[in-house]
Amino acid sequence: RYDQVRLALTYRRSASLEFDLALNYQAFESSDWSLAGVAPDTIPVVLSLGAQPYDDESFIVGIGVRYRSQPE
Repeated sequence: RYDQVRLALTYRRSASLEFDLALNYQAFESSDWSLAGVAPDTIPVVLSLGAQPYDDESFIVGIGVRYRSQPE
């Protein structure tokens, strides 16, 4: 399962100066039957050595400034 939310804002201060703010949240979760519940001591010949299904979550913030020497 993969969920993602993005938000981007731009504030124009003048004809030549802009400020940007970007927010990004993403979450990824998998359920892999071949890895779930397998520990290093469960089966002596398993090569995963305690690997677990992916469960990742991140929140990213971006800030930017844009200056144009010749405004549009």
